[in-house]
Amino acid sequence: MLPTAWLSSQPFRAQLRNPWSRKPTVSHHWGPVAVQDPSQGLLVRLWTARALGPDILLSAPGVPETVAYTHTHDILELSLAFNQNGDPHFAFVDTQGDPYLRWYDPTVPGMTTTALAAGTINPRLGFDDARPINVASSDIILGYVRDGVLRYRLQRDRFNTEYTPTVGDGGSPAAATGLRHISMNSGLRFEFMTDGSGDEDWSLPMIIEDLCARANLPSERINQNAMDWQQIVRGFTIGNAYEASGSLQSLSSIFFFDPHVANGRVNFVPRGADAQATIYEEDMIDDGEPVEDGNTRRGDPIGVPRVLHLNYYDVAGGLNTDKQRSERPEGTRSEGEQSLQTPVVLSADEAATVVARTHGLMVEQQKGELNFSLPDNWLRLTESDPVFVQTGTKMVRAIITRVEMDDGEQRYKAIRDRQSLYTTQVQGIPAAPVTRPPSSVAGPTIIEFLDIPILRDTHDQLGFYLAVSGILPAWPGAYVEMSLDGGQNYIDGQTTRTGSVIGELVTALGDHPHEFPDTVNRCEIQIKTPNALLTSTNLAGMLNRRNRAIIGDEIVNFADVDEVTPGTWDVGHWLRGRLGTDAAAHSIGERFVLLGTAMFIPAELTWLGRDLTFRAATLGRPIDEATITTVTFTGASQTERRPAYLSARRDGTDAVISWQGVGRLGGGANVAMGAYFQGYRVTLTDGSTTQTHDVTAESLTTSLSAFVGDVTIRVQQRNQITGLGPYIEVTI
Repeated sequence: MLPTAWLSSQPFRAQLRNPWSRKPTVSHHWGPVAVQDPSQGLLVRLWTARALGPDILLSAPGVPETVAYTHTHDILELSLAFNQNGDPHFAFVDTQGDPYLRWYDPTVPGMTTTALAAGTINPRLGFDDARPINVASSDIILGYVRDGVLRYRLQRDRFNTEYTPTVGDGGSPAAATGLRHISMNSGLRFEFMTDGSGDEDWSLPMIIEDLCARANLPSERINQNAMDWQQIVRGFTIGNAYEASGSLQSLSSIFFFDPHVANGRVNFVPRGADAQATIYEEDMIDDGEPVEDGNTRRGDPIGVPRVLHLNYYDVAGGLNTDKQRSERPEGTRSEGEQSLQTPVVLSADEAATVVARTHGLMVEQQKGELNFSLPDNWLRLTESDPVFVQTGTKMVRAIITRVEMDDGEQRYKAIRDRQSLYTTQVQGIPAAPVTRPPSSVAGPTIIEFLDIPILRDTHDQLGFYLAVSGILPAWPGAYVEMSLDGGQNYIDGQTTRTGSVIGELVTALGDHPHEFPDTVNRCEIQIKTPNALLTSTNLAGMLNRRNRAIIGDEIVNFADVDEVTPGTWDVGHWLRGRLGTDAAAHSIGERFVLLGTAMFIPAELTWLGRDLTFRAATLGRPIDEATITTVTFTGASQTERRPAYLSARRDGTDAVISWQGVGRLGGGANVAMGAYFQGYRVTLTDGSTTQTHDVTAESLTTSLSAFVGDVTIRVQQRNQITGLGPYIEVTI
């Protein structure tokens, strides 16, 4: 049984006793010699359960496949385990998405099928400890995921009690999106392989096991107990043309392990372990064929390159190929360079460490191959074992690479080795920054209709502005059309390849009078246009029309900008209510458009007051992907400004009135009225009597004899197209 209701805070991976099948309809589990025959224990045969339609087929080496259970629907997921009496138990999910448990219920007694609770995902079975000494206290464990959390039930509770293990004693529940497999491992830990918690990373032994499975070498013929199950492989390239042996060799050259066959299994042994034996010359059998240096054959030191390169895929370089190097010190006789390649994805430090270790091993191995013979009492030595061997007056470390058996003796070949190399760590040169090719996806077009005062004197006519932009860098431009009947027919069109800077407020902007600069309010603006930049200026720059924009319907200038996150700008120091627009507070989500690249579209008089529909289609994209917007055209380009400095006084029975007109053209001291300006309308009223006077001068003297009491005087500028503009008034 599980000794605690919590998981270890650090994973202790090791070789799984019951192999993981990557096919969800196949499950492997060690069990008895025959179904319901535990006489020889529960670790006799590796059984395989396979779902075929609604049938569960059970087989083992030497045991033909038979139908163990037939369900009502086809089965999509299957997991197998055996109980203490050798009865096969199954957890499965059918095509209806319903999870079930097929188990032995001692209260029946007999096998029964139980529907598991709704929301149960990936039910998996495992027998926790099948060793004979622990069978009496063992359990079948049913693991699964529900509500995004790992959970389990125990055979001893008749699977009635749900446990939710925490990560560490008193920690949080173990989050998981799925459960692949559960099994005892070679480290006597019960292992839950989950998705969504980092367990989906492939460790080196998992890749070795998968490569062996591709070569039809079953997992029970593999021994990886000595391997590091915490060694994560970042990536590894294989293909149908690669042999499994070649792929294993590529991995061994990076992670430094050796495979060898012993006791009917392929054993994978990491380099750098302590020596298994020390062999003296008196232990060796003299075969009468001495070689140079006693029992060694030296290599040529010049054959080791002075510079060794490793070409690899760099995980930080966008998986582009990169290079790390190792160089022997000056003064060595070796010359030249050599390059190695690997299909393993590495970091810069990992690659630099690998090439340094490999270069060091090349130096060691050129010192000579060792050949010696030993009597039968050394039969325990196998390939890949590290040993110390006496050569003359020295003891050298070596790794056995070949063993040849003969009557009464074994002949060994070994290569030199240095244990400290496998703990060497080297800092690599970081990968070059990745410059990715620009995306070719054009994306949609965004459009803003701007019914605003004219921005240039040359635009002194009835019209409006359009600002368009893409939201992706590859935006090539757009074709913009207009309709007067709600999109039934489009009568006019224009192509533009110039994008405006368009965005929206992500924080609110407070109100402020337009008469003096706003240095109090700030807001953040999210720019939708790709690669757009806002630049800072000063008061003089703002007065010279730099950084002119519209927020909502208020035209502003701004001076201070700071990009707080990519595409989001903190903006402050404003000139508010520009070009006669009303200064107001603005809420989150209101539009922001830089006006420098907005295009002016002349309008016809018949469009005034009508709804206009615009369709903006990205060039090269289907018209049904176009952006469509409908707005009402008010003719703000010809709406006159509000007059200024209105003054009125009584002079006997007359009213003496004066004001200053405000032009729509020019700026500073050079201003002028527009082409369609028609003068001023002065309106006088006491609430019951009203008089109007249309004049062209900026003053008027008129009789008040028709009025009683206070008189309100209002002055407006007149436009030939749009009529009266906003008014200014006083009361006398």
